[in-house]
Amino acid sequence: MTQILKVLLPLPNIPPLDYEYNLDEKIEVGDLVLAPFKSKEVTAIVFEIDPKEIFSGQLKKVIKKHSFGLSHSFMSFIIKAKEYYLADFGQIAKMVLPMELENKYQPLQQEIPPEFNLSPLNKAQEEALEKIKNSNRPSLLFGITGSGKTEVYFHLIAEEIAKGKQVLLILPEIALTQQILDRFEARFGFKSTTWHSSVTKTNKQKILKGIASGTVQVVIGARSSLFLPYKNLSLVIVDEEHDQSYKQESLTHYNARDMAVLRGYLEGFKVLLGSATPSVESYHNATQNKYQLLYLDHRYQNVLLPSIDIIDMRKEKLPEGRWISQSLKDQVERDLTKGEQVLLFLNRKGYAPVIICKSCGHKVSCRHCSTYLVLHKSKERLECHRCGFYTKIFINCPECKTENSFIPCGPGIERLHEEAIELFPGAKIIAISKDNFSNINEANDILSKIEKHEVDIIIGTQIITKGYHFPKLNFVGIIDVDLGFNNCDLKSFEYTFQLLQQVSGRAGRETAGRVLLQTYQKSSKIMDYVVSNNYQDFIEYELENRSKGSMPPFSKVALVMIMAAKSDKAHGFAKELLYLAPKINDLKIWGPAPASLTKLKGKYRYNLLVICSKNIALQQYLSSWISKIKVPWQINLKIDIDPYNLT
Repeated sequence: MTQILKVLLPLPNIPPLDYEYNLDEKIEVGDLVLAPFKSKEVTAIVFEIDPKEIFSGQLKKVIKKHSFGLSHSFMSFIIKAKEYYLADFGQIAKMVLPMELENKYQPLQQEIPPEFNLSPLNKAQEEALEKIKNSNRPSLLFGITGSGKTEVYFHLIAEEIAKGKQVLLILPEIALTQQILDRFEARFGFKSTTWHSSVTKTNKQKILKGIASGTVQVVIGARSSLFLPYKNLSLVIVDEEHDQSYKQESLTHYNARDMAVLRGYLEGFKVLLGSATPSVESYHNATQNKYQLLYLDHRYQNVLLPSIDIIDMRKEKLPEGRWISQSLKDQVERDLTKGEQVLLFLNRKGYAPVIICKSCGHKVSCRHCSTYLVLHKSKERLECHRCGFYTKIFINCPECKTENSFIPCGPGIERLHEEAIELFPGAKIIAISKDNFSNINEANDILSKIEKHEVDIIIGTQIITKGYHFPKLNFVGIIDVDLGFNNCDLKSFEYTFQLLQQVSGRAGRETAGRVLLQTYQKSSKIMDYVVSNNYQDFIEYELENRSKGSMPPFSKVALVMIMAAKSDKAHGFAKELLYLAPKINDLKIWGPAPASLTKLKGKYRYNLLVICSKNIALQQYLSSWISKIKVPWQINLKIDIDPYNLT
């Protein structure tokens, strides 16, 4: 019998295609098949099966059927994800099948020992564990830094492994993995499988087949690991669920945290979200009983939270070109004298965020983006942190031709590193950012040196806030608290507060620690919450403000982004699109307005912000609206559902 199969190819902008199937093996929706496409043979997902027979030869033929496929519930998840994010089917299929399957690779086998070496839980951890096990809802574990959330994760994982099930632990950063992998191996006696962009293609082949066949039981991975075809997944844990890196901003826009909850609902497995600083959305869902809310409000072994104090920079007089106040310097010296480690935090890569001509005021900008080039002294170049463009450091001003006229403005961690070397001679100092954490082996080497106390002062960006445990680190100095609070975006207060809480939580994990914040806004209400270490009161204050403004999570939001090589083309099309938008009650469209970064990678960007009440079918509205207009080839149009940045 010859059948018609509609298949999903893991290729962008390719709709489901029809193929002829006349092999002896029975075929079902979700099966994986090898299909010819142009000059290649591509593994595809069977999306639909037409029961009627056709005459052979009318369509290209499926070459073979693979030995494993996708469950019906997983197929439902793929379709729901596509519908929710208005995504391209080919991009979704690419996340499920990130590479072509090759016969020469065998499934990876995890050898699970009969017993594990788990740490005992305290009473609060035990209670949280039992409630998670006995609930059918997703659980939000709101545990302060150092409260032992990871040990709760491990006990849950152990129970699922013992049942022969599969478990996925998702982490926000690749560089985070080594510490937790070491802890995992110490507890379980075998190595967890990892999945992220640095894993080789060969290993990914073996892992993917092991996941699909069930021979890999535990995966610790980045957000992309959620879309893999697990055979019998029973638990997904999303650690640091508030982290912005769970939102993919390129290709298909999606939030891995939210998709974990959706997949758990459709496939019937448990989902645990963990954080010391839960996202506003997750906390709100918990207060609405969509999630189960659980607390761990004491540090493990009752170690006290660090004390947090403010250095009022309006009263401190910094010498020109200096960023470390006298009060902060004195505290660092006291801690170094006691043989303890110090973390100085500044969330800026490079040496200086901009260089300026002292004669004419010219600032060096990126030729492809509407942003300034960042001075990286260590690399001897200027870099754009948006598109990756770089150039040599300018000596003479291209505008006024003055020689040796450029001066750096503002600090990055390289400049802070330089200052610390001058202020603390003899101290072993290291600077950490994504610049030196992009290589996982280099990152692990740096972390190992810190753990062994081969480093006295750590100077870091937000990469250092993500769950690390350094036993000798008892003091954190935050150089510029105001950096994030001066952003006008909806989530800027939330993000900045989370960042401050997370970096403060690195202090005193085994003994009482201290945090000093340098700020020019000592009297702000937000600073009161920061100093009192009261994240819950802050998040309720934030929810109250958003409710008054009918902003998420009390409304639905989508960002329609229009991009073109010429500004007038992008703006003109955005206005045309707005003109065709259907008018309905409880839905507003703001714009078109230039994006906060007006030009990115050579494209000018205009946005339309769509905000509506919770009862409106936003995706249906957007699909109907956008389909009314033919998008010119010069225009790139993207839709971001639940955008993190509204501008």
